[in-house]
Amino acid sequence: MATSRRLVIMAAVIFGVLLGGAPAAFAHATLEHSSPGSGSVLKQPPTKVILTFAESVGVAHGDIEVYDDHLHRVDLNDAGHPTGSGDTVGVRLAPDLHRGTYSVTWRVISADSHPISGGYTFSVGAPSMVTGKPPVLSGGHRSVGILLGAMRLLGYFGLIAGAGGLAFLLIWREGRTEPLLRRITGGGFAAGVVSAAGLFIIQAPYAQGSSLAHLFDGDLLNLVAHSHYGRAVAIRLALWLTAATAVTLWLHGVRRAAWLVVPLVVALPVTWAVAGHGDTGSDVWLSLASESLHVLAVAVWMGGLVVLSAHLLRREDRELIFAVLPRFSTVGLMSVATIVVTGLYQA
Repeated sequence: MATSRRLVIMAAVIFGVLLGGAPAAFAHATLEHSSPGSGSVLKQPPTKVILTFAESVGVAHGDIEVYDDHLHRVDLNDAGHPTGSGDTVGVRLAPDLHRGTYSVTWRVISADSHPISGGYTFSVGAPSMVTGKPPVLSGGHRSVGILLGAMRLLGYFGLIAGAGGLAFLLIWREGRTEPLLRRITGGGFAAGVVSAAGLFIIQAPYAQGSSLAHLFDGDLLNLVAHSHYGRAVAIRLALWLTAATAVTLWLHGVRRAAWLVVPLVVALPVTWAVAGHGDTGSDVWLSLASESLHVLAVAVWMGGLVVLSAHLLRREDRELIFAVLPRFSTVGLMSVATIVVTGLYQA
């Protein structure tokens, strides 16, 4: 089928152009202000160190460390949000600091779950010679990062296969009896469940720079559960599980389940936006809506292309193919238009 091959090649070219033309994103939290300031010389010893970032960040008790010029800890190991604002973190210092130079090292979790770290020095009275280098807060183990990346990719695959497969099931009702289409859709929902559960568990050692040995550390998991990112992923897992159940019921003849699965799938991309940077800055609701629609449109369009290339374009039933293609073309056109508009806004 020459037409089928041309369609597949065209889809692959468009996908490649979109990936190749996408600019790199530099959206992690950045340190905007510190008190004491970097390189400052104070007349009186400070009572705390305050760090202000460009967006809300997460911090654990040991994530801000302050050392004197002999590398002795002088902080009280109580890092937190002293002002109650999500973008400001700090730690109290021991009273009556002596004259000399002090080193601050910090690590926080940005809105999109990535740990970022840094450090600087300040002095009391006058600068002094620092004997050695203060310990650097761990940026994380490579194995944890690889596993986290795999779970994220699995989640995107799940959304593409699940949303794309569901879209085809809605525009091609007869497809509910097609084994391959059922496997694509079901596989997408299963991948989504595994991904969400994996992301929640892996975030604990990832955020704290620990190894895979701390995957089920209760204290770390408790930190994730109470974090902004952790709550978003937990909601995503609940949506995946409920949607998977509804899809299973629908495919087995319970028609009313379709009224439940569609809003659940539409709600899923919102958890990507909330867990990332869509929930920060000004015009939060507009940003959340734009990013959610962007992710959903990409999933439906790419998922539809997957179904076309893996199933419909391999059939010899031309009458069926040309009956379904116009319907998907309408959905695809709406998806691409949504991708362009929301992409321009986010850019």
